Amino acid sequence: MSRNSQPLRVLHRPWTDNTAAIFSQGIDQALTVVHLTDSHLQFIDDRDTDHMERYASKQRQRGAAGIRELGRYLTPEDALDQVLADAVKLEPDLLAVTGDLLQHPSQANIEHAAGALEKSGLAWMYTCGNHDWHFSGQTSSAETRAAAWAKLAPLHKGPLNCDCHTIHGLQFLTVDNSNYQFDEEQLEFARKTLATGRPTVLLIHIPLSTPTLREPTIRNWKNAILICDPSWVQLDEVRPGKPDYTATTLQFTHMVTGSPNLIAVLCGHVHFAHADPVNPRAVQYVTGPGYLGRYRLLRFAPYQS
Repeated sequence: MSRNSQPLRVLHRPWTDNTAAIFSQGIDQALTVVHLTDSHLQFIDDRDTDHMERYASKQRQRGAAGIRELGRYLTPEDALDQVLADAVKLEPDLLAVTGDLLQHPSQANIEHAAGALEKSGLAWMYTCGNHDWHFSGQTSSAETRAAAWAKLAPLHKGPLNCDCHTIHGLQFLTVDNSNYQFDEEQLEFARKTLATGRPTVLLIHIPLSTPTLREPTIRNWKNAILICDPSWVQLDEVRPGKPDYTATTLQFTHMVTGSPNLIAVLCGHVHFAHADPVNPRAVQYVTGPGYLGRYRLLRFAPYQS
């Protein structure tokens, strides 16, 4: 039972692909968040010899699809540096990183990403994306993901399955849904977090399926690669068929979207910007990919009646 069962009063100002402004009861004072997702860094060296041949030739490939600036194309690492430099100037209270910071969990990738975050001096929270723990060709399993969590410790510095920090009365709840599921621990943790009654922002990698997000996702990916989507078909071995969503996953999704104090969801995964409500108080903000230099600046402030 929450300490306040009445829905919070929340106002979302008109948003853009790069900004949002949210006013909510329960926030003590204004704060700023920079949301970064899907940087897909591609460093690899001989410490990961089993995967070198597959990835070395592609190390800078994504840069060719990047943004052109000052006569050159930004590589993923250039784009990350640019985003972090912008973020430092904005002096946010939090950098929210929602997964696929890495293209694969190589030691070189992890060291570069952690070093860049540390050097920025920013306070950050991180939740996992599917690429962060998975090399191409590996079995995509709970065991593979769990084994990678320890390697990713320099990025998350705490529980990676689920965690929560409060800033100025606003709760930031991170949950690793990079396997398209939510488990029992995450369900119980989120239930206790939401039961405080405080305004809450959910940080996940894979977006929750909404009617207006499905169409562009299918157009871009030929599949609705979203949480609890009703129509996901088998394409090939690389993109498997629709997960058999567990009862816990359905419960989690129903609980958070129906929560009277969830005010926002921050996520990525689909590589384009999007936003739409998941309930009368909460908007799901999908941010464009970091490898293109994209990020979203969110300003939170107390609700003024």
